[in-house]
Amino acid sequence: MNINGLKDVKGLLHSIEIDSWITGINCDDSGYLNIRKMRELEDFYKKPSRKKIIAGGRLP
Repeated sequence: MNINGLKDVKGLLHSIEIDSWITGINCDDSGYLNIRKMRELEDFYKKPSRKKIIAGGRLP
């Protein structure tokens, strides 16, 4: 992700007291934003972004 965008998000998270840090400045000037899991986020989980498609283009 774009470093300037990551810095903006990091600032917003800081304003609501969520610790985060930017890692890696990759060869394409992108990076990653990491967020420490907090008690308030214990039940948070990442939903799969894509549905699994089986042969023939049908959903299971």
